[in-house]
Amino acid sequence: IFGWQYQILMPIFAKDILNVGPIGLGYLLTAAGIGSLVGALLVAALGDFRRKGFLMLVMAMVFGVLLIVFAVSPGFYPSLLILVVVGGTSATYAALVNTLVQTIVPNEFRGRVMGFYMLAFSGMLPLGNLQAGAIASTLGAPASLIIGGTVVVIFSLSVLIFVPRLRQL
Repeated sequence: IFGWQYQILMPIFAKDILNVGPIGLGYLLTAAGIGSLVGALLVAALGDFRRKGFLMLVMAMVFGVLLIVFAVSPGFYPSLLILVVVGGTSATYAALVNTLVQTIVPNEFRGRVMGFYMLAFSGMLPLGNLQAGAIASTLGAPASLIIGGTVVVIFSLSVLIFVPRLRQL
């Protein structure tokens, strides 16, 4: 709900904050896409490894921190570099979540659990878009990303600290 909405706010950053227009918007989204591809390939290259849960939570925290950094980025080129890593961390996180859900759930429940997972995932994104847009219209797009990134960091850190079983997966 609080993290992936940076893409919804990207046109505001391209037009009003970074002053790069539609072509710059394309570059910004491409940078995040390149990072996502690299992150997904990295997870695939790692294969089956221990402590996926720990890496997943670290990626979520880094993702949140980078959203904050992007929100206060001084210019277009630093923003491109930040977005490459934002895309990489978000794809790595998403791939690890999906992997963990599918490997932990018993075979007889996997279809139902994945259906619920996709429903929850798809159903929550529009709510995140609503909150990001509401905050952006009131406080501005950078504030919306700072708030969203902060929530992601706090939540991920809390899970990392208070759910030791997930760290061990």
